[in-house]
Amino acid sequence: MILQAILQRRHEKLHDQIATKMGFLFIVILLSLSSLFFVIFDYRERATAHIPFTKFGLPSGAARSSHRTNWTPQ
Repeated sequence: MILQAILQRRHEKLHDQIATKMGFLFIVILLSLSSLFFVIFDYRERATAHIPFTKFGLPSGAARSSHRTNWTPQ
């Protein structure tokens, strides 16, 4: 009985260690993916930074040409 209790406890400890390592690995993978997405979107933003956009999503040249038609955004 004592040997069985010792083996049971060691088995539980092993499961706890595996669960802890998997949780840590999950957090590391999640942080890596989020930083990867940040790098990708930051690169996309820098690649299109030379095209000025207005808050309406139009290139600013199109927004500037709106004064010819007397159209103003509401």
